[in-house]
Amino acid sequence: MDSDDERVLAQHSKRVLWHRFGRYDHHILGELRRPREGIVMVRWPTPTAGLNIRVAQAGCLYAVSRSAFSYTASAGSGTFDVIQQSVPNTCGGPTQDRCVWTAVSDVSWITITSSMPRSGDNPVAFTVATNDGAASRVGRIAVRDKVVVITQAGR
Repeated sequence: MDSDDERVLAQHSKRVLWHRFGRYDHHILGELRRPREGIVMVRWPTPTAGLNIRVAQAGCLYAVSRSAFSYTASAGSGTFDVIQQSVPNTCGGPTQDRCVWTAVSDVSWITITSSMPRSGDNPVAFTVATNDGAASRVGRIAVRDKVVVITQAGR
């Protein structure tokens, strides 16, 4: 230990963090997809004495209000809602609204017009360019593991 005043040792991943007088705040950043849990080991007054604290965190689960759109060959636009879902008996529960998501098109003729990234329940707006070809075409908008299929007729 650096000094006698330091009271808490918390270990997360491969980092060891020392904090004075017993308060320890830890934020885990990054994309959270599935529910997860872990153990925070708080050690005091020696490196082998202390508490193990179980921490559970709800995952980010999503639904979309529509799974498919169909358009004529003319340009068009559309919207669908992304609905964040959570497991009600886990940390965060029904009020979990901090999950960040991004809608991404897999083709150049579909443009996402909503600002990204977003969080919680939010709509996704998009435009479809004119199809000048004779054949119909299919594109997709993905939000995490949910896919919305866009079909457009040919001329």
